[in-house]
Amino acid sequence: AQAAEAGIDRTAMILVGDALRNEGDASLLYDPGFTHGYRAAEEPGDGRGRAT
Repeated sequence: AQAAEAGIDRTAMILVGDALRNEGDASLLYDPGFTHGYRAAEEPGDGRGRAT
């Protein structure tokens, strides 16, 4: 009901709780030095991890 009242009538991402804190490490997903299942790293990484 509140989403409709706010004009949200399609997909919305609603963040609650710890997701709103500015704490923790940044995601490596878009880091150019990180390799994952969809692309190889574009530059050397810093060794923080590798998704397989």
